[in-house]
Amino acid sequence: MITNKGPFFIADTHVRRDPSAPEIAEIALMCAAHVRRFGIEPKIALVSHSDFGSDDTPSTVKMRDALEILRERAPDLEADGEMQANTALSQAMRDLVLPASRLKGEANVLVMPNLDAANIAYTMTMIMADTQPVANSSRHGQTRPHPDAFGDSARHHQYDRGLGRPSARRELNRNESESSSPNRF
Repeated sequence: MITNKGPFFIADTHVRRDPSAPEIAEIALMCAAHVRRFGIEPKIALVSHSDFGSDDTPSTVKMRDALEILRERAPDLEADGEMQANTALSQAMRDLVLPASRLKGEANVLVMPNLDAANIAYTMTMIMADTQPVANSSRHGQTRPHPDAFGDSARHHQYDRGLGRPSARRELNRNESESSSPNRF
């Protein structure tokens, strides 16, 4: 998405519901390649609810494991994690928590631990910050179409945010359900 602070990329907002550590590492690598196609050097943050081991949950351990894999596969990639979103977006915060972080400046690629976190961050940021979505061409490695692949958040933005009203959104979803096949996966 394009914000007043520049371009930011959030993954995986539409495809993998709960990626494994190796899948998160792969997503980060694919995002890096995608971001470079825009002429932007990727600065990747593996985002979580904890900062660099401050909590041990399955999600935080998964993100730390993903970072280990990522560093093995792309040792020169500017990436770090697991970290909270504010830590990813603020060098000052990161300096307080982990001064030796490999990530310098603001992260421009935020890799989330699951689809819920990524999609919530994406749609909330898009509306609150009045951002412009970038075409969803980064659905690399998609193994099957997701029922909302690019759809809902883009429609919400495209149709003047008025569809945020529950009745209008239900009507939009009902119309789409009627026109789509029941065997979408």
